[in-house]
Amino acid sequence: MRVSLYCKKSSIIKVLKALKRFEDSQQNKDIQSSRRCVILACSLSVGIPIILIVITLPIVLSDIEKHGKQSYLNPTFSLYPSKSLFRITFTALQTINTLHVFVFPAMTMILFGFIYSSFVRICFRHIYNIRANLRQDLSKNTVLSSLKTLETAQTVHRQIEEAISFIIVFVYALTFGNVLNLVGVVSSDYMANIKVARNVYLIVVFLWTTICFVILTLCGSLVDPLWKVSRFLKDTALEVVATSPIDSRVVGAKELIYAQMFYAASNMELNFTAWGMFQIEKKLLLTTAGVMVTYGVLLSAEIK
Repeated sequence: MRVSLYCKKSSIIKVLKALKRFEDSQQNKDIQSSRRCVILACSLSVGIPIILIVITLPIVLSDIEKHGKQSYLNPTFSLYPSKSLFRITFTALQTINTLHVFVFPAMTMILFGFIYSSFVRICFRHIYNIRANLRQDLSKNTVLSSLKTLETAQTVHRQIEEAISFIIVFVYALTFGNVLNLVGVVSSDYMANIKVARNVYLIVVFLWTTICFVILTLCGSLVDPLWKVSRFLKDTALEVVATSPIDSRVVGAKELIYAQMFYAASNMELNFTAWGMFQIEKKLLLTTAGVMVTYGVLLSAEIK
């Protein structure tokens, strides 16, 4: 996932710039709430792992000889000249591992969730502006301006798909792997002598993985209502024509032609996918949960 993210960093930066330009083209922008949410999420992504390290490390270090021999450093435990050096090495590696498990995946999901939610929020504001403008003035310039906005939305959506849809596959695979890893740890009774620290770690990892997965999926599924955009915009054009006075409908033949043009051209197909293999939608939560439970039970039975 890190390699794919590094390879796509220029594309992701272009997407963020495109979203900024798309947002700057509308009025009544509200970026403060999104900024606060992102800052809060990033703070939790860094703060919670630090708290977890502070809680679990003293328990392990209290009897490093006993617990160290049960850790992943067991083959090299006897090679250290002193327990102090082993404590320092164990602390450093455990800290790096915790940050690896928590911070990087969480930051990645926050970034992608922010891109998804920002696109949907900006899109809906543009759509409602289009509706208001068409109801006020169904002229050629208004229709062309509206169609240009819809074309920009489709372009930004395509850029988002090209930039992050492939990485999303690894994000979901990482979530699946984390859950199976937790099942393996519990089934094998790993680090049984420090169950308190182990259980705290397992619970936090499970909750953290699940919350990040749910938030990312919900942010991606926000685009689901956008499939109704085409119907909404077409209904808007029909509404404008239907509610106009009869005289203007007879005299303003050009307006009817513009409405028909907008009706025919305002077809938008927007959805977020994981490299085209599946769509990111709410029912994916139940599907993934069912797969995790099935494979978790099989793995647990195999280990035991």
